[in-house]
Amino acid sequence: MCNIFVVMKKIILLLLLITVFASCHDDKSNEETEIKKVQTVIMYLPWTDDNMINAFHNNIKGLEQAIVNMKGTQGRRVFVFMSENKQEASLTEITYKNKKCVHDTLKRYLFSGNEYATPNGIAGIICDIKEFAKTPHYAMIIGCHGMAWIPKGTKIEHFAPFVKPRYGMVVDEWKQTRFFGHSSDKEYQTDIAELSRAIDMADVHLDYILFDDCYMANIETAYELRRNTDFIIASPTEIMLYGMPYDMMGKAVMTMDWKVACNEFFTFYNGYKYPCGTISAICCEELENMAAVMKDINTTHSFDERLLDKIQIYDGLSKHIFFDMEHYVRYLCKGDQMLYSRFTQSLARLVPAKAATKTFYSVYNNAETPITTYSGISISDPSTNKAAESKTVTEWWRATHN
Repeated sequence: MCNIFVVMKKIILLLLLITVFASCHDDKSNEETEIKKVQTVIMYLPWTDDNMINAFHNNIKGLEQAIVNMKGTQGRRVFVFMSENKQEASLTEITYKNKKCVHDTLKRYLFSGNEYATPNGIAGIICDIKEFAKTPHYAMIIGCHGMAWIPKGTKIEHFAPFVKPRYGMVVDEWKQTRFFGHSSDKEYQTDIAELSRAIDMADVHLDYILFDDCYMANIETAYELRRNTDFIIASPTEIMLYGMPYDMMGKAVMTMDWKVACNEFFTFYNGYKYPCGTISAICCEELENMAAVMKDINTTHSFDERLLDKIQIYDGLSKHIFFDMEHYVRYLCKGDQMLYSRFTQSLARLVPAKAATKTFYSVYNNAETPITTYSGISISDPSTNKAAESKTVTEWWRATHN
C-alpha cells in the first residue's frame, strides 16, 4: 500500500512539473527555445549575374518560411553568404524571434576580384562561419548555375534546333534555369575539384550538400566530392530558375529526411506552372563500392555506340553529355544478369530517394523531353560531345577504367 502512495506522489509531482514546464513554454512561445545548436547550415549564394538575384531572395524567404513553420531552427544555426554584385557580399545569420525570422548581419565583404569563387575564398568564408557557429556538424546549400563535372570555361556547342517556347514570351522565366558558378564568366565559375579542395582547406566534413543548380546529381560530380560530404541532394537535369521550394521541403532538408524532401519537391513541381523537375539524394558512402562494380563491368563489357540514341538523356544538346546511369548500364551489361544485379543493388543504396516529373526542360533546345526511365543520377561515360572529352581525367574515370 505504501508503494502505491509513493507512486501516486511521484505521478502527481510529475504532472505538476509538466504543468510548470508547459507554462514556461507558453511564456516563450514567441522565441526559439534555447537548445544546444548541433548543426550549422551554410547557404552559399555567389555572384551569378543579375538574372538570379530575385530567385536567391525568394529562396531565402522560402527557407525562412520553413523555419517559421517549425517554430525555430530545431537546434541548427543558419548562415547565408550572398553576393549582391561582383564585389560586394554579406554574411548573415537567420534566427527565429517573436514568431518570425530576423537577419543578423555578421560581416560584409568587399572583393577586388573573384576571390569568393576560388578554393581559398570559399574556404575563408566557411572558416568565418565556423568562428561564429562553433557547432560539431555542418551542411551546405549551394545556389547558382551548374554544369556538373564539366571544367569551367568549357564551350558547350549544342547545335540543337531552336524551339519556340510553349509559355509566354521568348525572354521569360520559362527559358531560365540554373549552371554552377557564373553562367558565362569563367573567372566566377568554380570547378568541382576546387569546391572539394575548399571544403578540405576549411577542415570540415559536411552532413550534406544541397545543390540548387543544374545537372549536379551526377556520378562524376558525386565521386569527386565523396570525401567531403555524406549526402548530395541535387537534380540530374536543369532546374528551373525558381529553384528548390524551400518553404515546402525546408523542414525535411533541415532534418535530413531525404524521401520526404524529394516528395515535397515533386509535389511542388508537378503542380507548378512549368511542371518540369527532377531531384535525388545520393549517399556518398556507397560511391567506392559503385566504382568497384563499374570497374568490373567496364573490364568485361564495352558499349555499342549504335545504342546511344536509345538511352534516356538528361540534357537538350544535339550531342548529349548527361545520360541516365541505370539505363546506360542496362545496355552496357548486354544481358549479364549477375553484374547488372550487383549494379542495381549498389544503385539502390547509392540513390535512396528520388523523384521526377514526366518531362524535364532544357534551355539548350528550349523544349521538354520525356522521362521514361529515371534512376536519379546521370553519367557522362558514353558521351561523344567534345565538351566531355576531359571525362578521362576525372577521378571517376580513373577509378572505373583500366
